[in-house]
Amino acid sequence: TGDSPSSWEPLMRSDSVRGMDLYIGPFHRAAIESLGRVANNVPIVCPVPQSNKVLLGNPTVMKVVSGKPDQIQELARFIAEHHATDHVLLCLADIYGEREMQRQMRWQLRVAMQAKGASLRDSVPEVLCPRRDISKLISLLDTGRINVVVVPSEDVEFITTVVNKLAPLEGKYRIVLYGMNAWTDINTLDLRAMEKLRTHVPASSFIDYQYPPVDAFIRRYRERYRNEPGEYAFLGYDVTLYYCSALMQFGNSFPQHFAEVSAAPLHLAFRLGKLGPENGYRNGSAVVLEYKDNGLHPAQ
Repeated sequence: TGDSPSSWEPLMRSDSVRGMDLYIGPFHRAAIESLGRVANNVPIVCPVPQSNKVLLGNPTVMKVVSGKPDQIQELARFIAEHHATDHVLLCLADIYGEREMQRQMRWQLRVAMQAKGASLRDSVPEVLCPRRDISKLISLLDTGRINVVVVPSEDVEFITTVVNKLAPLEGKYRIVLYGMNAWTDINTLDLRAMEKLRTHVPASSFIDYQYPPVDAFIRRYRERYRNEPGEYAFLGYDVTLYYCSALMQFGNSFPQHFAEVSAAPLHLAFRLGKLGPENGYRNGSAVVLEYKDNGLHPAQ
């Protein structure tokens, strides 16, 4: 379809895209909206990361890569499941642009804690810290309990401060650190410090290179393309496998049978639900990863 309206609009007006049972792609939000106007209510799969805005007013569009709100929700569930009786602290950067992310984390932690039962607290103590000073957070650490520090921030300076200041304290305190997926792209963070703090982050998916089907896929990919499969190779395989399986098993009514689809994706789970009556479907599946043994692994 190309990457500009001048290339995809003529295609959308042609007969070559009509009469399908399923569309996988295009990648761009504007192109998806353009296809939606001529697709006659046929499902359109957005196979790459996109904002949930692509689903608004587009009831046949399906976004398969979970977004930040889904990851925050999964992280909050994990924290409530594993640390409901521990000393949980919500560490907030004094950064205006992160307030919405902080609000989402605060709300999801509250919901997750409440779901654990009335005998447990339904809110988490909060501490607001400047970019370079977390002394207020450190003053609240408890030597007698596991300190679970939740940091909904993507600011490199603040994250670096948190990791570098907390790591030397592990030993005097028992600390488990929870952050955001954006942390995985910060190459300047000390991985040994991250492991020491048992740092956890959410993700939309995870490629387990020890999983035999993944190994088999990589070998076959190398044989066919003489190259190494990247993230988009795995994403393309899983999306095509899942949706073509759904189409073969349930025909055009497959959106009513998402929970019954029999498929074995390599790295991406599918938990699709409608964003609203007039909107499309989002994949709410996410995974929590932990820094350990020189890399990221699914948290237990």
